[in-house]
Amino acid sequence: MSNTSFPLPPKVPTALVPTPIVDGRDPQIERLRVVIREQLMNEQIVDLARIARQLGKSTRTMQRHIAARGTSFRDIVQDVRREIAMELLAQGELTVARVSDAVGYSDPKALRRAFHRWGAGAPSQHRRKSSAPPPPTTEPPPPASEVS
Repeated sequence: MSNTSFPLPPKVPTALVPTPIVDGRDPQIERLRVVIREQLMNEQIVDLARIARQLGKSTRTMQRHIAARGTSFRDIVQDVRREIAMELLAQGELTVARVSDAVGYSDPKALRRAFHRWGAGAPSQHRRKSSAPPPPTTEPPPPASEVS
């Protein structure tokens, strides 16, 4: 037996090791989405540098991780805004103006433009669709042999 030693591979910084994706979701991106949602719901300005610090990462590391997943911080923020806006409108308790304000848009027109970009029509249409009772089912009557 020879006493040959092999060099160890260089250590890869943990920030560059890809996060395992579980059930199609990246845990770091999901944590990012939760923080964005909290900031939007608390009417705070959504800022990548502040969120990165809150998650214990540098801004650049967050940007690299987000880019490695084929998206951008802006796209994630827009997606979270869309989710919140859809939920608030479906609840039907807030006006479109208040929903617009709650998700960080400057005015209701900005929310309307975003809805059209998302392919969701107008906010008021989404509210009507969400609050409408489900259509009645039109099941055929049971066969005469099953009627007692």
